[in-house]
Amino acid sequence: MAGVGVGKTLHKLRVVNIPWTIGDLQLKQYFSQFGFINNAKVIFDRRTGLSKNFGYLEITDKDTYHNIVEKKNHHLEGYELYVRRFFEN
Repeated sequence: MAGVGVGKTLHKLRVVNIPWTIGDLQLKQYFSQFGFINNAKVIFDRRTGLSKNFGYLEITDKDTYHNIVEKKNHHLEGYELYVRRFFEN
């Protein structure tokens, strides 16, 4: 986990139903209202270049993580975003 300080846990969240007009920067800007976001990544189809309408957030600040997860509804450009804990295999 390069870039993460010693003793810091990296929390990952999956964000689903992202509007097709939203990129990494806009996703990070929206969630930054809850605290510091280390990284935000919207997933795009390599073949078509279009958004797959989901992405990921990486957060080291526990309070930011909880602020995002505990908020019932997230809305961006008229879409309701669904935020889920991300579990890697």
